[in-house]
Amino acid sequence: MEQRLTFRLDILSEQIDQQAAEMLRDAPINLSAYRFMTTLERLGECSIADIARFITMDRALASRTAVELERNGFVEFRKDPANRRKKLVALTGEGEAFLARIMPRFEARRARLRDHLGDDMFATLHACLDRLEDAVRD
Repeated sequence: MEQRLTFRLDILSEQIDQQAAEMLRDAPINLSAYRFMTTLERLGECSIADIARFITMDRALASRTAVELERNGFVEFRKDPANRRKKLVALTGEGEAFLARIMPRFEARRARLRDHLGDDMFATLHACLDRLEDAVRD
């Protein structure tokens, strides 16, 4: 088995992405849009640049994703009252309702993974990921 950590994480990430894309197969959005929406749900109204930074998404891709989500009625653009040149993006009611319908799929996957690992190992995994994120930032 491959022992290089970053290689293994990359392979696992790709497998998880493929699984998530399959979970969205019948949805009108792709995985990038799903991540954009869930990040927006977490952060609240914010700029596209903020979302791109938070999920390390290319800003051009984040912008295209936001425009596509607006076409679907899931997000809306607003002017930033503090800076007229800056646009903010926010979930619409339709976007919130869509997430409420699709989230159980992802919550079920999270529960399966937690059940497979057990509560202690699942918590340890999250703690290890937090430390790895810190190490990469340093």
